[in-house]
Amino acid sequence: MRSITSPANPSIKRISQLRKPARQRRENLLLAEGTREITRALAASLNPETLLVADDLPPDAIPAIPDDRIITLPRPLLAKLTYHDEPEGLLATFERPHWPESTLKNARRILVAVATAKPGNLGAMARTAAALGYDAILAAGDTVDPFNPNAIRTSTGAVFALPILTMDVPAALDFLRNTATSRQTVAAEVQAATDYRAIAYTTPLTLIIGPEDTGLTPPWLAAVDDAQGIRALIPMNPLPGTSVDSLNAATAAALIMAESTRT
Repeated sequence: MRSITSPANPSIKRISQLRKPARQRRENLLLAEGTREITRALAASLNPETLLVADDLPPDAIPAIPDDRIITLPRPLLAKLTYHDEPEGLLATFERPHWPESTLKNARRILVAVATAKPGNLGAMARTAAALGYDAILAAGDTVDPFNPNAIRTSTGAVFALPILTMDVPAALDFLRNTATSRQTVAAEVQAATDYRAIAYTTPLTLIIGPEDTGLTPPWLAAVDDAQGIRALIPMNPLPGTSVDSLNAATAAALIMAESTRT
């Protein structure tokens, strides 16, 4: 364990740079803040690189990480590196987990999140997927980083343990076509004719949720139809006078995931 007091220290400057998503991806690292996130990252067997600890924290508040990876520093200096408004005094860097594509082949239930732009939505989907026993998420297209701090926080750390694989759209569409005969495919669509509660869900299952602003585009819907999949409608009864015409993507995913695991 060593102590640093200067913001000009190279270690502090490097971690400050890791607040930039591109730098995190380049170094294959993520930032976890606070007791819950750090302990869940450790429980998921992620490899800790560095743990920053406010120098006023009691020893029993420090997670079990080898001493040579721990740096203590004044709380005001640590606060400049954290994301939370009221930091607990713990910030850690971990190696990012990676999963092979074979994870998808062996998964009973997969959530495909298409072009999810908001970290909170992806994090909420991951939390619900993990809670309901989904085996993996396929983040397709221009999707937010699953290790964005807001995604980590909203997922309550589920993104550390739940396999989340990223693919560009052509590769993801190929996956749907190549697994058409071995997996049931269900896609949420606002113009669908089949109520999601009326579907006889089976496994292996691939559930597809599109971006909440546009929904699934024609290529995705065509791939669903080619796979003899089911377009699923979530009926709504909007309050009169409101302009609500769709659900939040994470909410839509949660409803169908919950229904799909009841049978």
